[in-house]
Amino acid sequence: MGIAEIKDLNTKEKLILINDIWESLEKEDFNIESPSWHNDILEERIKKIEDEKANYISIEELKNK
Repeated sequence: MGIAEIKDLNTKEKLILINDIWESLEKEDFNIESPSWHNDILEERIKKIEDEKANYISIEELKNK
């Protein structure tokens, strides 16, 4: 199924397709490693939290951005 066929589906059909894809992924045994830069970012964020230098915003502020 290509993108053109997917675009022709109605919302209900698209949701069913998404569900089918998730179910097929749950049954697969695969190991996908995150890129090393993901770990770098997480370590940086943890350090900011530990040093009490992290900046937090509310969900409403995030939505307004």
